Amino acid sequence: MKKYIFALLVVVVMFNAFDNLKEITNLAIVSVLGLDVDEEGNYIATVEIIAGDKENNKKTILEKATGNSIQEAIRNIIDKTPQRLYLAHLETLIVSEDIAKSGIDNIVDFFIRDNDASNNFYLFVSKEKTAGKVIEKISEQEVSMLEMLKSSEKYRGNANTKTLSQCIQQILKVGSDICVNSCGINEDEIYIGEMAYFKEWKMQGYMSKDESIMYNILDKNVVSPILKTGEKENLIIVEIVTNDVKFGLKDNKVNIDINMEVNISEVGKAISLESKEKVREVENILENEVKDRVEDFVRKYQIERGVQILGFENLYYRKKKEYPQNVEFNTNVDISIANQGGVVNIW
Repeated sequence: MKKYIFALLVVVVMFNAFDNLKEITNLAIVSVLGLDVDEEGNYIATVEIIAGDKENNKKTILEKATGNSIQEAIRNIIDKTPQRLYLAHLETLIVSEDIAKSGIDNIVDFFIRDNDASNNFYLFVSKEKTAGKVIEKISEQEVSMLEMLKSSEKYRGNANTKTLSQCIQQILKVGSDICVNSCGINEDEIYIGEMAYFKEWKMQGYMSKDESIMYNILDKNVVSPILKTGEKENLIIVEIVTNDVKFGLKDNKVNIDINMEVNISEVGKAISLESKEKVREVENILENEVKDRVEDFVRKYQIERGVQILGFENLYYRKKKEYPQNVEFNTNVDISIANQGGVVNIW
């Protein structure tokens, strides 16, 4: 008897599951979403939709609507499309500077509460006047923001592929702030800009290119960016192969320990790599360069501006339960050249 009851329960569960399935032809899958605000404070939602017909032909559609809330603005797009907007496959969310500066807490709250939405997408701040303008260009040029983001992360180091879910985990820690990517249009082309940094939920500004690279190094979000020091005859350009960063507390000071392995990409005429001693000299030059950049970065953002993007306050909270008024830190950098690139000094 128990076998029959069990079989019946399985059938009931299966039919309930089928009942909850959404027919793909009844869905308008949103790949990119932009959020702006108008002069009255209403939200403007711009979406790029991947839609299919009965013959499974796919096409992209751009739609826009306004509402008193994010939910209402998105729902109002339904009036313009017969299909239900589906956010589970959202890849890119772009918000205007106005929204970012006033605070993204309500946006985060919306995506946490929306059952259809996934948080595994990438958040950008638009450097253009509106996020909608950027999305129009994305749709026009059929650009994949994810592919552009991966390329910037790997080759330039000024961006990272943290998802909204990862940002939420970080910002909800005591004494932790976030950085997110930016994007814009330059000479009619979409580009990935430098990192936008936040204090609590509100955007404070943009980092420079070098600062963005340094943040991603310290946050261990780099793949293989290029580091450069010196000019002309003293030029040294290396590619970071591995990067390990540790933060710790000792004698009430923050210890920043950085271990890097790099490959030589290019050197000037005054730089020799003919012996182990000469290679070590180059490693020392690179170590001092990285140390100086790290210390400048930490002083500017963590100490002077009080932006907890490196989580110092959280580190003190976990160890000491209080954050000192004057934070002191030590920086230790160890760089090894893994591959000289076959360079032979012929000068």
